[in-house]
Amino acid sequence: TGKPLLFMGFLATMMIPFPVVMVPIYGKLADVLGRKPSYLLGVGLFLVGSAVCGGAGSMEVLIAYRALQGIGAGAIQLIAVTIIGDIYTPAERARIQGASSAVWGFAAVVGPALSAFLVEYVHWSVVFWVNLPVGVLSIVMFALFLHEPLTTLVLGSRTAAFASDHYGLVADFECTARARPVDWR
Repeated sequence: TGKPLLFMGFLATMMIPFPVVMVPIYGKLADVLGRKPSYLLGVGLFLVGSAVCGGAGSMEVLIAYRALQGIGAGAIQLIAVTIIGDIYTPAERARIQGASSAVWGFAAVVGPALSAFLVEYVHWSVVFWVNLPVGVLSIVMFALFLHEPLTTLVLGSRTAAFASDHYGLVADFECTARARPVDWR
């Protein structure tokens, strides 16, 4: 009976390291491939992770699926903020970023309460599946309404820029893998 409690910390924190590690990767993908395909890839991975989290048969499997969800989540806020910077003038950005931050703040307050309600009165898996209709709506809206200039979609010489940063990417992964807890006593 102690096994689920042992893994609870992993389950709760699995969404922290994977999005953090994925930020430079999605940033480079957004520069090379364009904002729209990179965002759609991230949301797609997040939704696949959400769908399989809801069907996980054990705590270990759920933790692994949360990692997949985290890999996708690394794109969502990063590329959304980048797109805001691309499509709005500097005078409009503060207002739009404020509205976007208000949505994140609202979700941080309402999300845990709604999740607790769903777990208590419906089923724990619904907490993950509730992401699916919202994510699909996001994909449809971005696919239909975000129009990038053609220059951001052409690979051409951008492929060389993508390949040249692989040393930095390896260094980023190596530093993350070697991170150790610090004893602050």
